[in-house]
Amino acid sequence: MFDPEEYDCYKQLSIRGFSENPVAKLTNGMEWKQNEVVLDYGCGPGAMTNKRIVPLVMAHDSFLHCVDISRNMIDYAARKYPNPRVKYQVGNLIEEEFPFPGEYFDKIFAIHMMNWFPNFR
Repeated sequence: MFDPEEYDCYKQLSIRGFSENPVAKLTNGMEWKQNEVVLDYGCGPGAMTNKRIVPLVMAHDSFLHCVDISRNMIDYAARKYPNPRVKYQVGNLIEEEFPFPGEYFDKIFAIHMMNWFPNFR
């Protein structure tokens, strides 16, 4: 898997025009309620999550689960972006069972990671 610091550095270069980013347009147009439970699957090193999703989670007293297949990415994100309203954990939805049986999510994000799924169904 990628080196988190190197990945984060190059990812930052690709999101310089962040206000024009499709993720910004998506999140700015969403309706948010208080106390939502949100999932970000494929959070990687956490930069995109913390720029676009965490501020909305914080503003609405919500909680965010950040999941990535890479232990290195999760450890890096947890160190760089610690937050009491965010839980980081390793998970692989492609090859394993959903790591949150019985859990309901108000919003689910999968940003820049659908290309990793061998079968979109």
